[in-house]
Amino acid sequence: MVHSMTLSVSFTYIIVVAAISVTIPTPVVGQSYTAVLMSDLHYDPYYGTGKAYICSDQSVQRLYPYGIAGCDTSPSLLASAIADAVTLAPTVAFVGGDWLRHQMDELPSSDIDSTLGVVAAEVNKLVDSTTPIVNWALGNDDLVPEYSFNISALLQLRDFGNVMVSNNLITTAEKATFEDCGHFFRDMTIMKIRIISLNTILWSTKIVPSLDPTVADPCGQLAFLQSSLADAVTAGRKVIILGHIPPGLDVHGVMTDGFSQKQMFWASRFQTSFVSIVQQFASSVTFMMFGHTHMLSFIADTSTFPTIPIFIVPSISPVYSNNPSYLIATIDSVTGNVQRLRHRVFSLKDSSWANYAELATSFGGIDLWNVTELAHVASTFQHDGAIASTGFGKADFLTEYSSNGNLQSLFLSGGKCDGVCASVLFCSMKHVNFADIQECSTLLDEKTSRETSPATILFTVLSVLVFFVGLGMMVHRRSELSTTPPVGRESAILSATYIMRTTSPVRKRHQ
Repeated sequence: MVHSMTLSVSFTYIIVVAAISVTIPTPVVGQSYTAVLMSDLHYDPYYGTGKAYICSDQSVQRLYPYGIAGCDTSPSLLASAIADAVTLAPTVAFVGGDWLRHQMDELPSSDIDSTLGVVAAEVNKLVDSTTPIVNWALGNDDLVPEYSFNISALLQLRDFGNVMVSNNLITTAEKATFEDCGHFFRDMTIMKIRIISLNTILWSTKIVPSLDPTVADPCGQLAFLQSSLADAVTAGRKVIILGHIPPGLDVHGVMTDGFSQKQMFWASRFQTSFVSIVQQFASSVTFMMFGHTHMLSFIADTSTFPTIPIFIVPSISPVYSNNPSYLIATIDSVTGNVQRLRHRVFSLKDSSWANYAELATSFGGIDLWNVTELAHVASTFQHDGAIASTGFGKADFLTEYSSNGNLQSLFLSGGKCDGVCASVLFCSMKHVNFADIQECSTLLDEKTSRETSPATILFTVLSVLVFFVGLGMMVHRRSELSTTPPVGRESAILSATYIMRTTSPVRKRHQ
């Protein structure tokens, strides 16, 4: 294991940006392209065998070849998702990372490349092109063990790049940049747009081993981002930023461990630097796309990124009780603006794909690239309202958010998003900075304070003591006055049960 101090030296690079000289057709404003947006494929080649992640019973392969809630993606489900997307004739595709199943470290290292090779070969079918036109990012489960970034990870990046080259998903020039740190950029030939793919593991609060707090730019990725944006501006290109782990708040972490700075996806110093760099070139950045949460969502921060929407793509893997899903987008070839987003969902029950909400329409005919309008939608849902022109409301969005699945896999309120949940969720859709989310979340009531306040912990202990003292007094009183009913005993027992239930351990989600 390499210690973080050594890594801080190893991850210092001089960034050399490699590009390919190509003839770019002249795109026309208003000319649109269909794009597939997928993420979190989590392909498990051993689904339904003894080596599978969770679903190791052979009967699941026979009874549920397309997958079952709680399992990672089966071979049949992956093939079905790709085949379904191909029928929609996409011109371009985006894959937001986590190609590999969870806990790949349980398998022989030789399985890493072979598993990735199968996924890459399938993904390459999305768009019929002789040049790489499927844009993609690295996910936290694509390095083994997950979230790891050390010397062995650098060797994995080389092998990862080789598999991508052989499957026409990256050029040799792009690979030269990617295998250093896990990031690269691509200038599209059919659109006047640059795609910047980032390795968000470097900025994650869960990176292993932990980075030294003095490391300001691990692997030089922030410098790479700034130079790539500056070059795009000089070339007159719009930019789409692509990654796996989004900036902002981990809502699931809040609902399980309480509301605190620790629940931010990225370390604060890296998010602050990222925001500063992107703001310098905001007029050129058209949108950002991430995955990781396995849920459909967006971030519309009118103060931090007033012109840049952030779209969070749901997962193909049904591991968190969601039905597999992805998005179909319509993108302007010059501005890069997302004009439409259709949510396409696979029913695990019926083994079929179907269209769900078309978001621009469901949100009242708004422009999806308009951050102010998107933020208004989030505010409407936060206050349990509905879009006036369509009637599409909070409950409808939560169904979309969970890919028509079971919210109990994400939240603690019996499958429903209660007031606290809604406040945290929708505030995190309007802000990326912790202080802004905290200020927005006015409904963080006793649930959060119960988990975080020492005073409340003391109150809980005293309540339990009062209960037992009271119970003893009632027993004593009953022995003296056997005809006197034990008034309040049931409510006291219910209160004690409530205290025990709300302070019991909660199963954490493995992303």
